[in-house]
Amino acid sequence: MRNITGFELVHDMKLGWNLGNTLDAPDGETTWGNPMTTKAMIDQIRDAGFKTVRIPVTWYKHLGSAPDYTINAAWLDRVQQITDWVLADGMYAIVNTHHDEWVSLMPGVDQAAISAELSKIWTQVATRFRDYDDHLLFETLNEPRTKDNTEWTGGTHDARVILNGYNAAAVQAIRATGGNNAQRFIMVPTHGANSSDTCVADLVIPNNDSR
Repeated sequence: MRNITGFELVHDMKLGWNLGNTLDAPDGETTWGNPMTTKAMIDQIRDAGFKTVRIPVTWYKHLGSAPDYTINAAWLDRVQQITDWVLADGMYAIVNTHHDEWVSLMPGVDQAAISAELSKIWTQVATRFRDYDDHLLFETLNEPRTKDNTEWTGGTHDARVILNGYNAAAVQAIRATGGNNAQRFIMVPTHGANSSDTCVADLVIPNNDSR
């Protein structure tokens, strides 16, 4: 793990490409019309000049029951396989939780239960990748947001506070797995990935973590 800042890391990541509508399709990799990802496809992304590949992953249909929420081994293996292809080509890889919209920011939700399940997912994912270097990044959530008329306008203050709790739970779970995850760079989103001054100001970096 290099002794570099987040700004230095992002500068090195340069142009990125998103493996969308693939592992984030809840019912399986090809159910939204994309082909199975191959090593040759990832090689083409590298050859086209990209240096970072984001790998969106939806987990909720690949989990066992509470309280362990065990991730289906074949699904996690597939995520790891594609991640390995990206890293082997000298690119950065970003793995996230994507269409897991049970992670609700609406009033009255059981925040403790949601945080516990999110933590179980990230504990398993982070453990699998614990020994990987800092060319692998984690993204706690994708566009977490309210489901009302504030969905794409920054949400509410209360929703942004709830989100801070979920980001903190995910980061804590990742860090607790140890190894290189103690220093891994982690992306934490604002409400809806909104870049407004209000959303950015209300985002709390878990534990004031510099990474």
